[in-house]
Amino acid sequence: MATQITMPKLGQTMEEGTILSWHKQEGETIGKGDPLVSIQTDKIEYELEAPSAGTVLKTFAKEGEVIPTGGPIAFIGASGEAIPEVVPPAAVKPSPAAPPELAKTPSPPTGAEASKAPSPSREEKVPISPAARKLAQELGVDYKALRGSGPNGRIVKADIERTAQTKPTVPPAVLGAPVPAEKTKTIAVTGIRKVIAERMAQSWAQVARVTEIIDVDMTEIVRMRETNQALWEKVYGTKISFNDLLTHYTTRTIRSFPAVNARLEGDVIQILGDIHIGVAVQTEAGLIVPVIRNADQKDLGTIARETRDLAGRAREGKLALEEVEGSTFTMTNLGTYGIQMFTPIVNLPDACILGIGKITNTPVAMNGHVAIRDILYLSLSFDHRIIDGAPAADFLQRLKNALEKPSAIPA
Repeated sequence: MATQITMPKLGQTMEEGTILSWHKQEGETIGKGDPLVSIQTDKIEYELEAPSAGTVLKTFAKEGEVIPTGGPIAFIGASGEAIPEVVPPAAVKPSPAAPPELAKTPSPPTGAEASKAPSPSREEKVPISPAARKLAQELGVDYKALRGSGPNGRIVKADIERTAQTKPTVPPAVLGAPVPAEKTKTIAVTGIRKVIAERMAQSWAQVARVTEIIDVDMTEIVRMRETNQALWEKVYGTKISFNDLLTHYTTRTIRSFPAVNARLEGDVIQILGDIHIGVAVQTEAGLIVPVIRNADQKDLGTIARETRDLAGRAREGKLALEEVEGSTFTMTNLGTYGIQMFTPIVNLPDACILGIGKITNTPVAMNGHVAIRDILYLSLSFDHRIIDGAPAADFLQRLKNALEKPSAIPA
């Protein structure tokens, strides 16, 4: 009997998904566990695998169409097998089509390339992970002729990175010689990029956003980390970053000052009991915010391990939808990029987002003398509909005090 494939409900809030690309077309054979279709939710890109082996008998949606959860998208069964009649979902909404100039027109292969380039009919059959495909596009790697190192020859990111490293480099231009101008590059606003654009516009339009900035003397934190790093690594089994320490102290401050752990539901402000920290992670596809649940109840080592695990899987496109849902307070760190302070946009439905800048050696006047201290700027953007300026400042002051007088080994 043919197996019906429906749009999966990957999380409690998921109501629909967008068909990004079919890895198998009608009439093609597929193995159990092989990727069938890539789906875009409002938070992540998900690769749906075939629940059984057979032939793709029918697909009900084109790439770019939006299907409600539970709606039929395909049938898999024995070749030539009849399938039951189903009513395609009425709520299918085509995504805005990309402008004509975004269409990709591959150049015809020449010379040695022609002998190894696959025919157009093979292009969609190349087994490649979504993350590897995006990286190949960014690095200009033609993956169609590659044999991947993943299961069943599937191309993974490591294959693309290895191929990119072996590409011939262009010799530097002769001094004074004219350098040809780069061609205009266009990027389709689809997938994660489209979701980010919509959410940022929604936040900017709805939130009465205010940002307050405070300077924090991190000298004692820096000293404590240098002194205890080896011990922490032995106790926790992982290295502890400044971001881990900031997450730890932020969650403890939220616990004692829950007004910032809130959201607006209609005409009601909810002060949330659970503290779930969203940690912004930059990936190839765009900004993803995985969530550390009940972060205030976890020790420093657990926070460090979960942060690394979530960030790593976010960059590989392997997060489950429930791992990017339900944050109550968000943190975003641009210190590694050399940014000292910035004004982050509130991550709805959270009321607050904490921006973390670079720790900088700074001359500071102390007791009539000038001393070099490790100064960090924290930027709290908040929804003024939920939190007033004074309570937000109170929270920042409490966090500053906790960081400037840290405990020896955080509990």
